[in-house]
Amino acid sequence: MNWIEIAHMEDVAVRLRYVWTLVAFGIVFSLGAVNFYQYNNVRKLEFFMECERERARINDDQLRENTMRMISDLRDQNIESARSQGRLDGIISAINNLKLSEDNEYNKIWHAGYYNGTETHKQLVDAAYENGYHKATEDGACTAKVDAKKAAEAKNKPEVAPQKKPANSDMTTQK
Repeated sequence: MNWIEIAHMEDVAVRLRYVWTLVAFGIVFSLGAVNFYQYNNVRKLEFFMECERERARINDDQLRENTMRMISDLRDQNIESARSQGRLDGIISAINNLKLSEDNEYNKIWHAGYYNGTETHKQLVDAAYENGYHKATEDGACTAKVDAKKAAEAKNKPEVAPQKKPANSDMTTQK
């Protein structure tokens, strides 16, 4: 082999080394890009999972609050219906002039509701009357209070004597 062939073979070997080096860099770069892509996808999925957990927690809290509110409303409705039933039973027994035994617990519960309802109604009527009365007197719509205010102001105001007009001040009398 001559030196040209040897030089040519060395060139081919150098070129092959460059090619293999580029292939190795390409493989390393591709693996890095795939790793970076997977890492970002995992981060996105973790973020979505965290958002889903928060959404589920918020939904659970809202569901728990709504359930408690509905239970409370149901309890209040049951109490109101028991009072109403007691009122109705009391009215019916008063109309029919029935005497029920006091030993009957059912009777006691319903009549307690009736009596509590009538007392509540009386208290509400009295409170509304008092509020209306005080509001009217404070606003000045009550004439007795307005007259009393005017009388008090008149007592505190100093009296001023009326001034006398001079005799020649009237021009119509001179003509």
